Amino acid sequence: MIYYSLAQPDNLGTVMAILDEAACWLEQRGIKQWPCPHPPHFRRRVGMRIESAEVYIARTIDKAEPVGTIALGWSDPYWKERPGKAAYVHKMAVGNDFHGRGIGKHMLVWALDQARKAGAEALRLDCLAANYGLRAYYESHGFSWTAEITDRDYTAALYEMDIR
Repeated sequence: MIYYSLAQPDNLGTVMAILDEAACWLEQRGIKQWPCPHPPHFRRRVGMRIESAEVYIARTIDKAEPVGTIALGWSDPYWKERPGKAAYVHKMAVGNDFHGRGIGKHMLVWALDQARKAGAEALRLDCLAANYGLRAYYESHGFSWTAEITDRDYTAALYEMDIR
């Protein structure tokens, strides 16, 4: 069983450790989803999301051990053209010791539940367009590809799940 706690400023190290571990794991597989390790400006942005009460830590109930992290926000500049209230998943990662246990799926279901409770019409996310494994993962969990957008040197694939 997994439970979620809102990350506090003193949890930034825990959140960044999970994100760095995931970034390095991906990079070892030739996937440049995030830089490994994350640069200082990324850490500052995560800190700002924590201050905005958008970052959660997924934990095991038995040990209270951090197993992942997820950010859930209510706006995203990549989606400015899309109408309707939506929740946006960002910086979702599962700790390397917990791969293959369905935690990522649990986090997506949790985010979906939070979005519904808030009256959102859709759950949206993006990933590196060239990360075909992650794209297939999101599609297998009910997300539909909607577009690609290039932001400087990053091309993102945009995914959405209608939850009305």
